[in-house]
Amino acid sequence: MKPITYYIQDATIDALVERFGSYLEQLDRCQKIQVRVLLTNFLLGQEMMGPDYTINDAWQDSSLHLLVENEAVVEFADILQELTIAQAEGLLAALAEQCTVGNARLKTAVETTTDDLIKHGVPHELASAGAIILREIDGQRDRTPEEQQIINQVLKLTQEAA
Repeated sequence: MKPITYYIQDATIDALVERFGSYLEQLDRCQKIQVRVLLTNFLLGQEMMGPDYTINDAWQDSSLHLLVENEAVVEFADILQELTIAQAEGLLAALAEQCTVGNARLKTAVETTTDDLIKHGVPHELASAGAIILREIDGQRDRTPEEQQIINQVLKLTQEAA
């Protein structure tokens, strides 16, 4: 994954990076998708209505349908008051990569299960091993005695945490 500045860099983008990180890691997946909607509406508005269409217009048009007011997304939009088409296109490319293969991609079933087990008091290494058994191995073959022992440990820890 590449930093935002790989796609576009100027003073406005530097301000975004300063506030949200070089990979916009301060935004979660949902916020990044909202920003993508906002940027897409901005580009469409510029194309259909001309250069007087602003990021604020895009926000109003977007929020009529899907966007909920989110402090980080509003702050992101505030930084983009003088947004250009080139900036919007560069940001969209960066955000698309982050939402497909980067830090905002959908987690795999193993990753989600690992996270859930950790939340229930299972140490990371054991949670990871248990998740692989539950999500990958169980669908393909019977568990080995060692794998069953791992699952027994996971079950014991989650029951103790409950």
